[in-house]
Order: sequence, then structure tokens, then C-alpha cells
Amino acid sequence: MVLGGGTGWLTRRMGLSCGNVEGFTLVTVDGSVVHCNSHENSDLFWALRGGGGNFGVVTEFEVRLHPLTSVTLAQGLSCEADARRLLEFWRDFMADAPIDLKWNIDLRLAPNDKEIPGDLRGRPVASSSLVWTGTSETAGKCLKPALSMCHPNSVFTVCKQN
Repeated sequence: MVLGGGTGWLTRRMGLSCGNVEGFTLVTVDGSVVHCNSHENSDLFWALRGGGGNFGVVTEFEVRLHPLTSVTLAQGLSCEADARRLLEFWRDFMADAPIDLKWNIDLRLAPNDKEIPGDLRGRPVASSSLVWTGTSETAGKCLKPALSMCHPNSVFTVCKQN
């Protein structure tokens, strides 16, 4: 969500979504169409970026875009018994991780899908989702240690390079 903050896959590399907004167009409660940015209606601009969307209906966002030449997505599951060890590893690993790595961990029940290893289906797991925005040649340096904590038959990696 852009209004009021905005965290996402590129937050470590590009900052919060709200920090990349250049301007808004919104309709206020009295029906007025208002444009705001750092120079025009700047109080409203700063309020929308930090306080959410309770100032009207935002109909347009002007955002700063950032080029990416390579994106790697990796996912894997760890069994419940390994969750604590994974979270401790994550805490220590991410303290010095490059900004190109975003690693989220969810604690949930594994889907009961045929792609999921049988011993994990429907059971509590730690689900790791990682995005690497550096080069594909350097992805393994950060992704392999993280994925080593996952069940080997649950790891899925996709690399997109332009």
C-alpha cells in the first residue's frame, strides 16, 4: 500500500513505497479534485504519504520508477521443528545481508497440494520467500544459505533477467 507507508519486495533496495511517490491526485469530501506534491498542497502530500488515505479518494499516483535488470524469486518450506533454528539463522544472516536481498518468513499451515512434500502437507511450517535483485551470478551467495534451511523437495526458484 502506497498510502501511509508501503512495504514490499523492493523496500530494502528502493525504500518504502510512500518515499517514491512524487504526487497524488485526489477527490476531497466536497467533490474538489486536488493535486498535491512537495511544492503544491505540500501539507496534504505529506499527510497522504504518512497518514493514509482518509483525506479523500486518491485517483492517481505519480511514482518514481527504478530499473531492475535481474530478479530472482525463491521459496521453500521448513518443518515446524526447524522453525526456531530458521528464525535465529534469519536474524543473524539478515543483519549483514546486502540490500539486494528481501527475505520474508511466514508461519502457517502448508498447503495440501501435490507440489508440497507429503510430510509437510497440512502441517505447521515456516515458509521462506526470498527476492534477490542483484545479478543472477551473485544470487546463489545469499539464496543458497537461506534455502539450505528448507526441506529440499520444497524449494522453488525462478530467475528473470532482462
